[in-house]
Amino acid sequence: MEKKLLIKSKELQDSQDKCHKMEQEMTRLHRRVSEVEAVLSQKEVELKASETQRSLLEQDLATYITECSSLKRSLEQARMEVSQEDDKALQLLHDIREQSRKLQEIKEQEYQAQVEEMRLMMNQLEEDLVSARRRSDLYESELRESRLAAEEFKRKATESQHKLMKAKDPGKPEVGEYSKLEKINAEQQLKIQELQEKLEKAVKASTEATELLQNIRQAKERAERELEKLQNREDSSEGIKKKLVEAEVSRGPPARGGRTPVPAWPHGGDSDLGRAKAQALQKHLFLPSDQTALPSANPVAFERPGGVFPQGEDRFATATSRRKMF
Repeated sequence: MEKKLLIKSKELQDSQDKCHKMEQEMTRLHRRVSEVEAVLSQKEVELKASETQRSLLEQDLATYITECSSLKRSLEQARMEVSQEDDKALQLLHDIREQSRKLQEIKEQEYQAQVEEMRLMMNQLEEDLVSARRRSDLYESELRESRLAAEEFKRKATESQHKLMKAKDPGKPEVGEYSKLEKINAEQQLKIQELQEKLEKAVKASTEATELLQNIRQAKERAERELEKLQNREDSSEGIKKKLVEAEVSRGPPARGGRTPVPAWPHGGDSDLGRAKAQALQKHLFLPSDQTALPSANPVAFERPGGVFPQGEDRFATATSRRKMF
């Protein structure tokens, strides 16, 4: 019995120990459950806050999507408008380049015509200068002959006067010879005076023609230099345009299909260069500031420091006509 009692007491002790352990375990589990409940309540609060934040974010997302759709529509409309404006601008630029090319061709033709007229005028002036020099030489030779004849008549008149002074009783034949000599002497003096006037006119005409020819030659040289500069400038401008075209081609096909690039500037289509060439031509041909081209129906007129020299008139006829022309 004692053994059984000991065994029972031992079992009871073990049971008590187990019960104590179970109580400790229960207490630990209760504490763990309390902690879990606290964490769960905190998680629920966080979940509610997250749901609230999610609803706000969903609202913001819907707003952003609406705004993005509106912006996309606006952007597409703006792109279409820009595309239309670009097409119009390119077409307008193409038309401007075409008009500029035609205008430049017209100016080139006018310039070539004016250069040809100036060349013809120079040839005419050279011929007139040669003719004036020939007339001047002729007048000089006639003047020398007249001077020699006048000296001969003077010598004869002096001899006749000496004879008359020596004669005691001068007769009628000697008086008649003396009057003839005086008349011839007066006529020769008039001829000498006329020849001197002709010589002065011829020398003046030759000098003026030489000066005019020299001025025209200088103007032609300046015009040729200016034309060469303009051609060099056009070559450099053409190189820049080719580089721009190459750069535009290297960019690839255009973003909007169906639109082809505008061709490059044609040669001589630069309106600024054409205007500069016209101004250079106007400057070196002595044209007025408000006249860029000479009408083909009227005679060509070139201004010089003393006035206007018209083409097609007799430039060396008389001193009076020369004063009118110059």
